[in-house]
Amino acid sequence: WKLNSRKQFPFQKVNIIKINAAENKPSTIRLVRQHKIYLVPTIVYIDKNGHVVNKTQGAMAYSDFEEFIKQLSGIGEKR
Repeated sequence: WKLNSRKQFPFQKVNIIKINAAENKPSTIRLVRQHKIYLVPTIVYIDKNGHVVNKTQGAMAYSDFEEFIKQLSGIGEKR
């Protein structure tokens, strides 16, 4: 599945920002180091206050991703 830069889920607004971890730009290098990104893809979940609340590494089916977001929002079933 492909992510748009922003996607509106029915339960909350989620901003998705794609970063190419292979880019040799200072801002990219800083983010990769800050969030300890060692595997691609890595998704870092950051709340509205800028706090990292979780991180997943590796491929994930869209339905699993959507369920994970629901769980982080407190409205999904816990697995």
